Amino acid sequence: MTNNLRACPAIRIRQAERSRFSDTTIVRRWFRGLAFGIGVLGLAACGKSGPDLKSQFAADIPNAWQVESFKIEAEDDVGTKVEPQRRYRFRAEVSPKADLYENLGTLDEHAILKRIARKGDDALVIGVASSVLRGEEWMSMFSHEQAPNFFAGKPADVHGAKHVIVGSSDYERLVAAAEASLEKRAEQIGADESRWQTMIGEWNALNQKIQEENRQVTAALNDEQQRIHQEQTVLRNRANQENQAAGQELQAALREKGAEPKKELDARIAELDKDYRLKAAELQAQGKELQQAAAAQRKQLRDAYNTDVSAARKRQSAADFTRYKAGADETLRSELAGLEASFRERQAQLREQEAALSTQRRELMAQANTVLPGENRRHSPGTGRHTSEQP
Repeated sequence: MTNNLRACPAIRIRQAERSRFSDTTIVRRWFRGLAFGIGVLGLAACGKSGPDLKSQFAADIPNAWQVESFKIEAEDDVGTKVEPQRRYRFRAEVSPKADLYENLGTLDEHAILKRIARKGDDALVIGVASSVLRGEEWMSMFSHEQAPNFFAGKPADVHGAKHVIVGSSDYERLVAAAEASLEKRAEQIGADESRWQTMIGEWNALNQKIQEENRQVTAALNDEQQRIHQEQTVLRNRANQENQAAGQELQAALREKGAEPKKELDARIAELDKDYRLKAAELQAQGKELQQAAAAQRKQLRDAYNTDVSAARKRQSAADFTRYKAGADETLRSELAGLEASFRERQAQLREQEAALSTQRRELMAQANTVLPGENRRHSPGTGRHTSEQP
């Protein structure tokens, strides 16, 4: 009542007027103002003179807060009788209905809450309200000049069932468990990193070993090919020498035994030389084919090994790939060793066939010398041609 009377212009009494008017006038005006104030209060009691600002303010703030006190410090009628409108300056005290918490984040599926307001702690709100009469109800809007942050925190249960409060024993246990888990993970990461580095070192060492073995195998194959080439050269030279010696022996036999029909001798010698050349060429071709086949098989084995290892490296883990590659390396070395053994065995067979061919040729030449008559002939080494030579 005091605020309403103080805000009413009709009962504002100035000291200057008291000095100018008589006591009777002053008393009369005081009673008129008192009557007007009582009328205004009567209208307020009926709910038609103005809004229930305290209730409307309580509904305007968040549900987590409650109004402890509400005071109108000043009011002003800024509307008309047709469109009533009023403005108020108010001061209120509010407090949280429960402790309010701010969510700092999540740890191990638990919300970490920090208390920012306690239940019952008063906070001051100063502001301005604007009210407009709509039908038979007053609609009010509030503007805060000073107020707590109503939306900074929420009750604990609003943050979910899984939550801990900073400073509580549950919070300390959760942090300790998280730190222990982090330390364990750090140790696991360090162990994995160390194991990975070890595997990388083993892989590099194994790769260097394989490269060295490949280099040695390549060098051995080159040496073997060079040796085979030298043996073939020696065999060719030996065959030429034996051919020349056989020709000389044949000439000597012909000179000793006498004349033989020239056509029969030339045909026999030409047949022997032709057969020898064809068989020698066949053996040389087989030797080259053997070298080419061995090189192709070695390349095929290495290509298959590289393709298999590359595919395994993409689809397998590091540990599984290390074991798989070790087995692949052993298989490659075994297959290369088997290939080299087969290659050397076949070369030995070819050398034996060349030696047997040379021996057979000498024997055939000797047989021809024994059956030919005693006409002296001169044999041209390596050509199969013979000329008569009279004593």
